[in-house]
Amino acid sequence: MKPTTIFAVVLVAAGSLYWWNPQAVTPQAPVIEPPNAELQSLVAPITKKLGSSPAEAKLLAAFYFEASETIRRDGLNAKIVKTKSHLRTFCERAATLRFQGAFKKVPGLAAVIHGPEGVIAKVLGLEPFEVDHTKIAEALSLEPGRLDHAKIDRVLSRPDLQPRGLNHAQSAEVLHAIAWACQEAQ
Repeated sequence: MKPTTIFAVVLVAAGSLYWWNPQAVTPQAPVIEPPNAELQSLVAPITKKLGSSPAEAKLLAAFYFEASETIRRDGLNAKIVKTKSHLRTFCERAATLRFQGAFKKVPGLAAVIHGPEGVIAKVLGLEPFEVDHTKIAEALSLEPGRLDHAKIDRVLSRPDLQPRGLNHAQSAEVLHAIAWACQEAQ
Protein backbone atom coordinates (compact mmCIF):
# COMPACT_ATOMS: atom_id res chain seq x y z
CA MET A 1 0.00 0.00 0.00
CA LYS A 2 1.06 3.54 -0.67
CA PRO A 3 1.74 5.84 2.29
CA THR A 4 -1.09 8.14 1.20
CA THR A 5 -3.55 5.24 1.25
CA ILE A 6 -2.48 4.28 4.77
CA PHE A 7 -2.79 7.92 5.87
CA ALA A 8 -6.29 8.14 4.35
CA VAL A 9 -7.39 4.92 6.13
CA VAL A 10 -6.08 6.26 9.46
CA LEU A 11 -7.96 9.55 8.95
CA VAL A 12 -11.19 7.75 8.08
CA ALA A 13 -10.82 5.48 11.13
CA ALA A 14 -10.14 8.42 13.44
CA GLY A 15 -13.11 10.33 12.00
CA SER A 16 -15.37 7.30 12.39
CA LEU A 17 -14.34 6.81 16.01
CA TYR A 18 -14.94 10.47 16.76
CA TRP A 19 -18.34 10.39 15.04
CA TRP A 20 -19.52 7.22 16.84
CA ASN A 21 -18.21 8.24 20.26
CA PRO A 22 -21.31 9.13 22.32
CA GLN A 23 -19.18 10.92 24.92
CA ALA A 24 -17.60 13.34 22.48
CA VAL A 25 -16.91 16.73 24.00
CA THR A 26 -18.97 19.56 22.58
CA PRO A 27 -17.78 23.12 23.03
CA GLN A 28 -19.64 25.07 25.68
CA ALA A 29 -20.80 28.60 25.10
CA PRO A 30 -18.88 31.10 27.20
CA VAL A 31 -20.60 32.47 30.26
CA ILE A 32 -21.31 36.09 29.47
CA GLU A 33 -20.65 38.46 32.34
CA PRO A 34 -23.48 40.86 33.24
CA PRO A 35 -23.21 44.46 32.03
CA ASN A 36 -23.63 47.51 34.27
CA ALA A 37 -27.03 48.15 35.89
CA GLU A 38 -28.03 50.83 33.36
CA LEU A 39 -27.48 48.49 30.40
CA GLN A 40 -29.18 45.63 32.25
CA SER A 41 -32.34 47.72 32.55
CA LEU A 42 -32.16 48.68 28.87
CA VAL A 43 -31.81 45.06 27.68
CA ALA A 44 -34.42 43.62 30.07
CA PRO A 45 -37.13 43.65 27.34
CA ILE A 46 -34.93 41.36 25.23
CA THR A 47 -34.85 38.75 28.00
CA LYS A 48 -38.63 39.01 28.39
CA LYS A 49 -39.24 38.59 24.65
CA LEU A 50 -36.91 35.57 24.42
CA GLY A 51 -38.22 33.89 27.60
CA SER A 52 -40.25 31.30 25.71
CA SER A 53 -37.68 30.70 22.96
CA PRO A 54 -34.51 29.19 24.46
CA ALA A 55 -33.16 27.95 21.11
CA GLU A 56 -33.33 31.42 19.57
CA ALA A 57 -31.90 32.92 22.78
CA LYS A 58 -28.89 30.60 22.61
CA LEU A 59 -28.29 31.37 18.94
CA LEU A 60 -28.56 35.13 19.40
CA ALA A 61 -26.43 35.13 22.58
CA ALA A 62 -23.59 33.45 20.70
CA PHE A 63 -23.89 35.86 17.78
CA TYR A 64 -24.01 39.07 19.82
CA PHE A 65 -21.17 37.89 22.05
CA GLU A 66 -18.95 37.25 19.02
CA ALA A 67 -20.07 40.54 17.48
CA SER A 68 -19.08 42.41 20.65
CA GLU A 69 -15.66 40.77 20.68
CA THR A 70 -15.18 41.54 16.98
CA ILE A 71 -16.06 45.21 17.43
CA ARG A 72 -13.78 45.43 20.48
CA ARG A 73 -10.86 43.93 18.51
CA ASP A 74 -11.61 46.17 15.54
CA GLY A 75 -11.35 49.22 17.77
CA LEU A 76 -7.87 48.13 18.86
CA ASN A 77 -6.53 47.20 15.42
CA ALA A 78 -7.64 47.69 11.86
CA LYS A 79 -10.80 49.71 12.40
CA ILE A 80 -12.78 48.18 9.57
CA VAL A 81 -16.00 49.33 11.20
CA LYS A 82 -15.17 53.04 11.29
CA THR A 83 -18.53 54.79 11.56
CA LYS A 84 -21.93 54.31 13.11
CA SER A 85 -23.20 53.82 9.59
CA HIS A 86 -20.92 50.78 9.19
CA LEU A 87 -22.16 49.30 12.48
CA ARG A 88 -25.79 50.00 11.56
CA THR A 89 -25.31 48.29 8.19
CA PHE A 90 -23.65 45.31 9.88
CA CYS A 91 -26.53 44.94 12.36
CA GLU A 92 -29.20 45.33 9.67
CA ARG A 93 -27.60 42.75 7.41
CA ALA A 94 -27.04 40.26 10.22
CA ALA A 95 -30.65 40.62 11.33
CA THR A 96 -31.97 40.37 7.80
CA LEU A 97 -29.79 37.58 6.47
CA ARG A 98 -28.98 35.32 9.38
CA PHE A 99 -31.70 35.77 11.96
CA GLN A 100 -34.90 36.20 9.96
CA GLY A 101 -36.23 32.95 11.37
CA ALA A 102 -35.43 33.84 14.97
CA PHE A 103 -36.97 37.28 14.66
CA LYS A 104 -40.10 35.81 13.02
CA LYS A 105 -40.51 33.27 15.84
CA VAL A 106 -40.26 35.98 18.49
CA PRO A 107 -42.56 38.85 17.48
CA GLY A 108 -41.26 42.29 18.35
CA LEU A 109 -37.71 41.11 19.12
CA ALA A 110 -36.15 42.82 16.09
CA ALA A 111 -37.73 46.13 17.11
CA VAL A 112 -36.51 45.80 20.72
CA ILE A 113 -32.92 45.26 19.53
CA HIS A 114 -32.58 46.99 16.15
CA GLY A 115 -35.61 49.27 15.84
CA PRO A 116 -35.60 53.07 16.08
CA GLU A 117 -36.54 52.76 19.77
CA GLY A 118 -34.41 49.64 20.28
CA VAL A 119 -31.43 49.18 22.57
CA ILE A 120 -28.80 49.81 19.91
CA ALA A 121 -30.41 53.05 18.71
CA LYS A 122 -31.03 54.31 22.26
CA VAL A 123 -27.46 53.83 23.41
CA LEU A 124 -25.44 54.36 20.26
CA GLY A 125 -27.74 56.63 18.27
CA LEU A 126 -27.51 54.63 15.06
CA GLU A 127 -30.02 56.73 13.24
CA PRO A 128 -29.19 57.07 9.54
CA PHE A 129 -27.07 60.10 8.72
CA GLU A 130 -29.08 62.32 6.44
CA VAL A 131 -27.45 65.04 4.42
CA ASP A 132 -29.03 68.43 5.05
CA HIS A 133 -29.21 69.72 1.49
CA THR A 134 -30.57 73.09 2.61
CA LYS A 135 -27.55 73.68 4.86
CA ILE A 136 -25.20 72.72 2.06
CA ALA A 137 -26.96 74.96 -0.47
CA GLU A 138 -26.93 77.93 1.91
CA ALA A 139 -23.28 77.41 2.78
CA LEU A 140 -22.33 77.16 -0.87
CA SER A 141 -24.47 80.06 -2.11
CA LEU A 142 -23.34 79.37 -5.64
CA GLU A 143 -24.44 81.21 -8.69
CA PRO A 144 -26.62 79.05 -10.92
CA GLY A 145 -24.58 77.20 -13.53
CA ARG A 146 -21.23 77.88 -11.78
CA LEU A 147 -19.42 75.18 -9.80
CA ASP A 148 -16.67 76.14 -7.38
CA HIS A 149 -15.06 72.81 -6.47
CA ALA A 150 -12.81 74.28 -3.77
CA LYS A 151 -15.81 75.84 -2.02
CA ILE A 152 -17.80 72.62 -2.32
CA ASP A 153 -14.94 70.63 -0.74
CA ARG A 154 -14.64 73.13 2.15
CA VAL A 155 -18.37 73.01 2.86
CA LEU A 156 -18.64 69.22 2.66
CA SER A 157 -15.74 68.83 5.09
CA ARG A 158 -17.50 70.84 7.82
CA PRO A 159 -17.93 68.80 11.02
CA ASP A 160 -21.68 69.49 11.25
CA LEU A 161 -22.16 67.88 7.84
CA GLN A 162 -20.14 64.73 8.62
CA PRO A 163 -21.39 61.41 10.00
CA ARG A 164 -20.20 60.81 13.54
CA GLY A 165 -17.46 58.27 14.24
CA LEU A 166 -17.95 55.07 16.15
CA ASN A 167 -17.03 54.54 19.79
CA HIS A 168 -15.85 50.93 19.55
CA ALA A 169 -15.73 50.33 23.30
CA GLN A 170 -19.29 51.57 23.84
CA SER A 171 -20.55 49.62 20.82
CA ALA A 172 -18.91 46.42 22.05
CA GLU A 173 -20.42 47.02 25.50
CA VAL A 174 -23.93 47.33 24.04
CA LEU A 175 -23.57 44.20 21.91
CA HIS A 176 -22.20 42.38 24.97
CA ALA A 177 -25.23 43.51 27.00
CA ILE A 178 -27.56 42.18 24.29
CA ALA A 179 -25.69 38.86 24.36
CA TRP A 180 -26.05 38.74 28.14
CA ALA A 181 -29.80 39.42 27.89
CA CYS A 182 -30.17 36.61 25.36
CA GLN A 183 -28.15 34.28 27.61
CA GLU A 184 -30.40 35.12 30.57
CA ALA A 185 -33.44 34.02 28.56
CA GLN A 186 -32.10 30.49 28.03
